[in-house]
Amino acid sequence: MVLKKLFNFLVICMSLTSPVKAAEMPEGWEPFVWEDFTSSGYVFSHAAINLPAKLNNIDCYVQLDTGANYAFGLTREFKLGGKLVTVSLQVGSIYRNVTIPEDAIKKINSLESCGRIGLVGNAFFERGTIYINLQLAMFKFEHGSSLLNDSTSENFVYARKPG
Repeated sequence: MVLKKLFNFLVICMSLTSPVKAAEMPEGWEPFVWEDFTSSGYVFSHAAINLPAKLNNIDCYVQLDTGANYAFGLTREFKLGGKLVTVSLQVGSIYRNVTIPEDAIKKINSLESCGRIGLVGNAFFERGTIYINLQLAMFKFEHGSSLLNDSTSENFVYARKPG
């Protein structure tokens, strides 16, 4: 499928200032949480970005995975049985319906805080632009392409699997 300029494009913005408190966020921006990763006793700081999310109005997090060619995938902990049900997933100002096993939503509903429930890939942000300020640990989403009127931008092929 050939994606035109109106489709998803990821823009990473860097800044030289220190992180901003949630109360000081510029309008339209939301904070995200860095996750560290430890391997063989070595800590890799800022290894992953966890975006605040709501699954059926339950506060949780989803990890941003720009290499994923799907919209949403559950973490192993929540890949449970039961019939598939459609639920609402909100990340920032974006709402999408996602399909998950009924037992997963029952487990999530039983938790006080569900933590990281899954991953969101590029397809979740289709037809818009996600801006990520790594230094200030914040993000925002805008509908439409930030490159629509950029004469130097190119169309590209983006293969994805449904979901």
